[in-house]
Amino acid sequence: MCTRRNRFVICPELMVTMLVTEELDDTEALIVSGIERYSKYKGYSNTFKWVGDYVDETPKDSSGRRLTSIVAIDALYFTHTQSQFNINNITRELNKAYVGFVGCEGNKNNLPAVATGNWGCGAFRGNPKLKVLLQLMAAAVAGRSMVYFTFGDTNLRDAIAEMYMHFVKHEINIAHIFSLLVQYQEFASTGNLDFYRFLYNRSKVKSFTHLNTNIHTKISITKEILKKSKSINNGEKRSFQLDTKKYPEMEEEKYKVG
Repeated sequence: MCTRRNRFVICPELMVTMLVTEELDDTEALIVSGIERYSKYKGYSNTFKWVGDYVDETPKDSSGRRLTSIVAIDALYFTHTQSQFNINNITRELNKAYVGFVGCEGNKNNLPAVATGNWGCGAFRGNPKLKVLLQLMAAAVAGRSMVYFTFGDTNLRDAIAEMYMHFVKHEINIAHIFSLLVQYQEFASTGNLDFYRFLYNRSKVKSFTHLNTNIHTKISITKEILKKSKSINNGEKRSFQLDTKKYPEMEEEKYKVG
């Protein structure tokens, strides 16, 4: 929520979308193209401050629009935080992230990296370790590189990096990760088992990708994720970068979300 407010202030054209956008379905995302930035700023959330005019030098397309796109994907709100590990909620968030990341551009071969962060992990009470994993899974299937901002949280950065490299080293595919999430929902309600430690230990066990038919009937786009069974990292086709800068404003122009 805070990230959206900050972005809307420095790119005021985005405010128009609040007037013309209806409520999104679980498999819908809003992609706004041609966004221009007008303001410099510092801080984040309650410390956010305007510090001057900004000259946006992002190249334009043939229609005169800046080659920048903003993706709006609404996260679920959790009254009970452990409920986010329920496979129905995981499926919903996977679908939502995939729809946003796959984009709508005609040329899918040279899309920029997705710049993202702790999606739905503030007021919506999401778990950052889970949300980064779901976004990684969606980005892998969408064929997109991803730049993840942890906003100065070095502990989160290190935990993510360790788990990511473990998955890459052992060539663990998306279907296997999904199956681990199915298993973990049985333990999530206790709150006594560390999420990443569970994934680390269980991922050493032989993968099973033939999931229960009842689970498959609840999956829409996620079914395609399981069919493709892609690795979390597809060689040189995509990459994953972690950035711990407290505020990503000085670097964000490198990573155009589209």
